[in-house]
Amino acid sequence: MLFRIWVTIAAVTALVCVQVAPAHDPAGRAEPQISTVLINKQLTPLVLLSIVDADSVKAIPTARLAASARRVGLRRAEALPVVRLSGVRWRVPLRSLLKGTWKVSVLVRGRDVAPRDVGLVFVRR
Repeated sequence: MLFRIWVTIAAVTALVCVQVAPAHDPAGRAEPQISTVLINKQLTPLVLLSIVDADSVKAIPTARLAASARRVGLRRAEALPVVRLSGVRWRVPLRSLLKGTWKVSVLVRGRDVAPRDVGLVFVRR
């Protein structure tokens, strides 16, 4: 009887001590936390992104970004350049977009990175 109680206590202790990090998905991949800022200057509009691991609040070295813009009302998307400024900072220039309303999408992917998408509407006058 005493042995059974001891085994139960050991099993409960093991369950309490073994946890998956809360900011990782079930596959153990880093969960990106994305912050965006749209700088809508007339000549050089751009999107600034800050991407960190939600658990450690550090850079995700394997993160890769792809950006595109689609004019509202049209189906064809236009690829946008993505520039990595530092480990956590990225820039997406929007100067190639003509006047109109655009839906800008940024996809975060990479090895050991849970995929995330962020989108915003940009109006160029």
